[in-house]
Amino acid sequence: MREDLNQGLIEFLKASPTPFHATTSLAQRLEAAGFQHLDERASWHTEAGGRYYVTRNDSSIIAFKLGKRAPLEGGIRLVGAHTDSPCLRCMAVPCWRPGSTATCPWPVVSRTAAMARWKAS
Repeated sequence: MREDLNQGLIEFLKASPTPFHATTSLAQRLEAAGFQHLDERASWHTEAGGRYYVTRNDSSIIAFKLGKRAPLEGGIRLVGAHTDSPCLRCMAVPCWRPGSTATCPWPVVSRTAAMARWKAS
């Protein structure tokens, strides 16, 4: 069971290198689990026990399942996560050294995390 869980996580991470990919991957998984997509700009017609999700800018996703009772009677439970950190990305950087004007004839790939840029600011 743990191996299946780990393998599922590995597959998700491979399919989700950016927030946009993560949102698409999650939407596919939610659809397979019976969730219905709602348009955030439209009026929603939901039902007790229904499963729904909303996306924004193709990079954010919110999913929720309604209880059998009204929220004021049964309460609500929320769980949150985000798809943008650490958001490892590969980016080309020049072969530049202080005092040098030379660049490499080929791109050098540097793997950076969004968090590193955040800490530097």
